[in-house]
Amino acid sequence: MLSEDLRWIEPERLACFRRLLPSVTTTAAKPLDLFDSPFPEGYPAIWQWDVETGQGTTRTIALFNMNERMRTFRVSPDMFGIDEDAEWVALEWWQNRWLGRKSGEFTVDVPPLDVAVIHGKPTMDTPSIVSCSHHPSGMYILETEG
Repeated sequence: MLSEDLRWIEPERLACFRRLLPSVTTTAAKPLDLFDSPFPEGYPAIWQWDVETGQGTTRTIALFNMNERMRTFRVSPDMFGIDEDAEWVALEWWQNRWLGRKSGEFTVDVPPLDVAVIHGKPTMDTPSIVSCSHHPSGMYILETEG
């Protein structure tokens, strides 16, 4: 994937590489639905990734659709460790799509053979960062002061 001469690569592909690198962390994602639809008929489709950052722990949810048809997933605040009654905000990282303010769960449609990478945070009384575009975790590259 990265064996190409980057001077001649298409701008869209280069942007993709820039968003994925650096992606070195000390944690691995874990499937939330490992035994719901086992191989060979199914696969784990909902993955959770907790990463320690300069801004605290951030949680990312990835929704994989390896089918040939659209798939709808339910996304709930508890997937992000957010209280069910709390107001929260969500965005889809891979497509840079703002999903808005939420109260409770909502659904996300994932196209065939694609993935949705969701970041969610509780709303706050002050401005806060939900995600940055430079890393799939949404926050890994942010550093603390000092």
